[in-house]
Amino acid sequence: LSEESFSNKAETYGRIVVLTRQMIINDDLMAFTDLTALMGRQQAIGREKAVFTLLLSNPGSPAFFSTNHKNYISGATTVLSVDGLTQGEQKFMDQVDDQGMPIMAMPKILLVPTALSATAAQLMSSLELREGAASKAPSKNPHAGKFETVVSTWLNAQALTGSSATGWYLLADPRDIPTMEIAYVRGARSPVIESGEIDFDKLGVGYRTFWDWGVALMDYRGGVLSKGAA
Repeated sequence: LSEESFSNKAETYGRIVVLTRQMIINDDLMAFTDLTALMGRQQAIGREKAVFTLLLSNPGSPAFFSTNHKNYISGATTVLSVDGLTQGEQKFMDQVDDQGMPIMAMPKILLVPTALSATAAQLMSSLELREGAASKAPSKNPHAGKFETVVSTWLNAQALTGSSATGWYLLADPRDIPTMEIAYVRGARSPVIESGEIDFDKLGVGYRTFWDWGVALMDYRGGVLSKGAA
């Protein structure tokens, strides 16, 4: 037997907001009534940003998605299309474990940026393909309905290093081979938001939120990245 190890570490993410009595009285538009919802939303955004910042940075030596790990394809034929999906699926299915045996897993999730949302939807729903007049290729779409499509607004977010409007991923069921893990302290999958009076010598209300979680890449065999361009 041999061993492989993966590590993750949770950190605490939080924020404190204090509203003075004057701010509350002057809040004619009731802007602060949604403060707790806003704090929860910002916590969720922070977690999503951490997930995709790590994924797009493609860390490691060799990189997590790389030719060394046999989970990376590039070139003009790897754009999101029938041919591109065929290459990505084969690359995924050809993965082997550390003993050289097939991993016996199939890709389940097609993760795409917003720029490829319509293309992914067409590929997963169209049963037939239109071929040129001189083509003798089959007209059926072999990938129709094969993968669960997930569209992320983060993949082509220009604020993140490594973002791309052409890159796409094929990922395994995370219950089978997890490509990435989010670890929570004591299983808390949502942030804590509390309110209370501030110091006795001040008039106002304080709000605080905190959440303990960590993000880490796991098994490179659980995913394939296509650059989607030459």
